[in-house]
Amino acid sequence: MKRYIPQDKSDVNFFVFLEKMNIDEIKDDVNSLLEWLKDMNWPAAALVSKYLSQYANKIDDEIIQVLRSKDEEWKYSILFSLLLHSNIIPNNKIYKQVCRIYKHPTEAELEAELNELAEDICKKYKIICLE
Repeated sequence: MKRYIPQDKSDVNFFVFLEKMNIDEIKDDVNSLLEWLKDMNWPAAALVSKYLSQYANKIDDEIIQVLRSKDEEWKYSILFSLLLHSNIIPNNKIYKQVCRIYKHPTEAELEAELNELAEDICKKYKIICLE
């Protein structure tokens, strides 16, 4: 059992262990942690988000994998908690996916208003999305 991964949606005790870890130490478990962001109503989600948001550029491949998925709620959580409400300027790999969602959203992304959230991220970081 890895004590820095929540055991259930109400678990908040894991954070004592997680906050002491360097992202390189837990790189193999990033996908497991991102799973906890599928529902931001879970108490564990806010703490996972707090930790991962500072490392968005170091976990860009994992973030992009979520942004390319068909899980709109999960994408919303990632965009909102790891990108919009972070102080870390996203790298170019992440920008490309944010711009795609903003300029060329899928029908499901439009329905979930992810394009509007992507637009907010672009405005915050002054990203110019080329067609």
